Amino acid sequence: MMLPEHKERIIALNNADLKPRRTRPTLDDQELEEFMRVLMESLGLRSVAEFKLYHEYEDCLAIGVVDKVDPYTRTFLIDGERFKVDDIIGASIIGA
Repeated sequence: MMLPEHKERIIALNNADLKPRRTRPTLDDQELEEFMRVLMESLGLRSVAEFKLYHEYEDCLAIGVVDKVDPYTRTFLIDGERFKVDDIIGASIIGA
């Protein structure tokens, strides 16, 4: 048997552990163009690239050589893992 006060306390503690949701940053055309340049350079020249990806709760990075870009689904492949082009919020070539 659980008292209502205990139930409320448990719910409050569980909600306190949740991280707040992040909002998707708005990017201008120059940033989007730079992301595409890095994507294409990694694909064409086989350069190692680092992509910072949007996620609601945590920081996500995809590091590696881009194997494939699919313009129809707007995704790209790094080491067999598929990522959305629209989720890129930062990109750079490593070692450049």
